[in-house]
Amino acid sequence: MTRAQVIRVLTEGDIIEQRPRAKPFPKCLRMRLQEDNHPLYVSVGYDTSHDRLYVMTVHWLDPRTWEDPWRRRRRRP
Repeated sequence: MTRAQVIRVLTEGDIIEQRPRAKPFPKCLRMRLQEDNHPLYVSVGYDTSHDRLYVMTVHWLDPRTWEDPWRRRRRRP
């Protein structure tokens, strides 16, 4: 992945999960399909007091975790 791909996920991607009560900052997971149709995910936290966005992780689709690019699999009991 490239920096340009990550920036496009941040600016054009869909928010597919939100964790407003996450600590130390609220966070969300964004996803955007890349030119080759592979989904790229970027997890970010937002520090409202300093107006800063923190990129925590960047990763490609893991088919063991995701049912499709927009929905996680249910956890097994």
